[in-house]
Amino acid sequence: MTFRQLIKLSWRCGATLTRSHFHSSKNICLYNKPTYSKIRYYYSSIKVQQCRQLNTKSHSFKKETENVEEIGIDKWDGFGTVLKEFHLAVIESNTQFTVQYFEDLESRVKEENHHKSKLFDNIVMIALEEDKNLDGANIFLEYLSQKGRKLGIIPRVEYIELLGKTNSNHENDDLIYSHFKECEGYLDILDRRLLQKLIAAFSTTTQWKKGLEFVNKVDSFKGLPFSFYIPILKAALNNQDLECFISTFDKGYNDRPSHDPHESIIQEILEETIDVCKKYPEGPTFDYLLNMLQKYYIFPNEDTANDIQNYLEKVYGCEVKKTVINYKGECKSCMRKMEHAELTKEEFQELRSVFLDRTLYEGDTFYWTSPEELKTFLSFLEKNGPFDIVIDNLNLVFSQVTRPNQHGSSFQKCQEVVDYLANKGKRVLVVTRKTFPREYRNANTFKVDRSTHDDSYMLFGALFSGYSCMFMSKDYFRDSKHRLGTKHGEIFQKWQRSRQVSLLTKAYSDHFTVLWPRTYDPRAQMTDDGALHIPFRSEYDRRTSYETPTTFLCAKFNIK
Repeated sequence: MTFRQLIKLSWRCGATLTRSHFHSSKNICLYNKPTYSKIRYYYSSIKVQQCRQLNTKSHSFKKETENVEEIGIDKWDGFGTVLKEFHLAVIESNTQFTVQYFEDLESRVKEENHHKSKLFDNIVMIALEEDKNLDGANIFLEYLSQKGRKLGIIPRVEYIELLGKTNSNHENDDLIYSHFKECEGYLDILDRRLLQKLIAAFSTTTQWKKGLEFVNKVDSFKGLPFSFYIPILKAALNNQDLECFISTFDKGYNDRPSHDPHESIIQEILEETIDVCKKYPEGPTFDYLLNMLQKYYIFPNEDTANDIQNYLEKVYGCEVKKTVINYKGECKSCMRKMEHAELTKEEFQELRSVFLDRTLYEGDTFYWTSPEELKTFLSFLEKNGPFDIVIDNLNLVFSQVTRPNQHGSSFQKCQEVVDYLANKGKRVLVVTRKTFPREYRNANTFKVDRSTHDDSYMLFGALFSGYSCMFMSKDYFRDSKHRLGTKHGEIFQKWQRSRQVSLLTKAYSDHFTVLWPRTYDPRAQMTDDGALHIPFRSEYDRRTSYETPTTFLCAKFNIK
C-alpha cells in the first residue's frame, strides 16, 4: 500500500492523515515508514490513534519461516545470504552471540538489502524466539540499549513469548510483567496473533488468569479457535483451579467457530488432565475429567485411553479391560447394560420449534432460502408427511463417488437404498436439488433451489415427521449445531446421535450396509455397583464424529 493509497483511505474514514504522521513518535506506528503488507484502518471516531494493524511484513516473515526445518534451509534464500547465515548461527547451539556480532550483522544486512534492515529487530527476535534462545535475546537487547533504540511492539511481544517459554519455575515473571507494561497501552491495536502470544506467556506466570482479559480483547464475530484457550486451561489445571478450568473450557468449546479443527486440541487437554491427575492423585481432578467427558460427548483416542487405564490401575487398584459394547448396549466384559440415550419428547418439541428460525431465517430475514420456497415445503410436508426416514440425496450421492464419471452408478446405489427401505415398510422422503434431474421410485421427492441450504430442509423434514423419524446422511451438521446455540445445539447433538443413519459401502462393490444408530448413551457412565465405562476411539475406528464408538474401557471399582 502506497502513501497515496493510505492517505486516501484515511480521508474516506473521516480523518486527516499526512506523511508527517509516520515520522512522529506520538502516533501509533511500528516503523519510521509504513512497511505493512496489509493494513486495515477502522475508526469509531476521527482519531488516528484508533487504527488497528492487522498484518505486517514481519508476520509474513513469521509465517514463512514457521516450518523451516520441514521445508528446508533454502527457504531463507529469499531473505538474503546474511540472514540465512544468521539463521544457521541461531540453530547451532554452540554459537556465542555478542554485542559486536549483532552490530556487524546489522551493518551487513544494510549493505545487502536496505529494505530488510527496516525489519532487522523483528527478524532477529523472531528467529531467537523460535529457537528459545533467551541468552541471545538478552544480548540483542543490550545491543539495542547501546544504540539508544527500544523494541517495537512486535519484537517486544516476541520477547515476552520467549520469556514465557523459558519460565519453568516463575523465574521470568517479573521480566514478563515489566516488558508487558511497555506495550500495555497498545493492546487495542494488537491483532489476534500477538494477543495469543501474550496469553501463552502470562499462562506461565502467577498472573495466569490475565490471559482471560486478553481473550476478551480479541475481536472475532465468528468465535475464537479453541487453541486460544489451551495455555489458560493448562495453567488452571496445574494451579488446581478446577472451577476456572471448567468455565474456561465451556466458553472455548461453545464459542469456537463451527469448522474449528478442535479434536486434536481436546486430546491434548485430556492428556494434560491425566498428567495432573497423576500429580495430585488425592484431588478431584479425575471427577472433573469424567464430567467433561459426559457433558461434551468427548471420546479419547486410544493413547489417551491407555493413560486413563494406567491411572485407574495404579491409583484405584481396579481391574481395567478394553471391551466392546454391542448394539443392545451390553458390555462384553462385565455383561452390564449401558444406560439408554433417549431424547425426551419435551426436548424434541423444543428443538423442532426453534430449528427453522435458527437455521434458515432470522425474524423476517431469510438467509438460506426464500419465503415462497419454505411455504411450498411446509405445504408439501402437510400433504405427504409424516415420513419414517428422510434422505440427504446430495450427500449420499457424492459420498459414493470414488472415481470419475461415476454419478450414474451412485444414483443407482441410492435407488437400491430407497428400495431396501421401502421393502421394510418405511415411508421415504428424498431431499435433493432442482439441478438433479432424476426421480426416485418408492419415495417422495422434494427439490430445493441451488442456493438453498438443503441440509436444513432435510433435517426439518425429519423433525416435522415426528419423534421416531430417522434421517440418512454422512454429514456432521456442524453449521446447524453452531447456529442453534449452546443449549439447543446440545439437544440437536443428542437427537443426531439417536436418529442419524449412515450407509457403509465398498468401492467397486454393489453391497451396502445400513448402519442404524445405537440406542445406548455413548458417554462415560458409572453404574451404582461401581462399574465405570469410558468410550474411546480405537486406532482402527473409522467412524465419523457423530457416530458412537463401540470400544470402551471397563473398570470395576470396589464399592462397599
